[in-house]
Amino acid sequence: MPRYFFHVDDGRLAPDRVGLDLPDLEAVRGEAVTAAGSMICEAQNTFWEHRRPFVMHVVDSDHRLLFTLAFEVRVPSGEARFVPRSSESEEPSAPARSQAGHADASLSGQDDLPEGAIPSTSPPRRP
Repeated sequence: MPRYFFHVDDGRLAPDRVGLDLPDLEAVRGEAVTAAGSMICEAQNTFWEHRRPFVMHVVDSDHRLLFTLAFEVRVPSGEARFVPRSSESEEPSAPARSQAGHADASLSGQDDLPEGAIPSTSPPRRP
């Protein structure tokens, strides 16, 4: 049975030197989610106050990165509202506007923008 390692970084890297023998990727994913939930639960207030991402890098016995699981607390600095994305079948006629007057990236299809970037409402320029 293959062995997998779950390296954790919560501001301090804690390499998994022992690993677990698991039958397949589905079992590895389940173990990662279970372990991450347990670690966050054990951390309690530290996780909420620390405000650093909790990251788990999962590798196989050849040290190939299979996936990275990350959890992070983000507390808005002012009044914020959650605006869910519309379903794929619904196309908004115009991008929704936030209170600041900028297009909402989650509704304008620009959700790959870096954090804090203001999405453009004009079409991309052609060379």
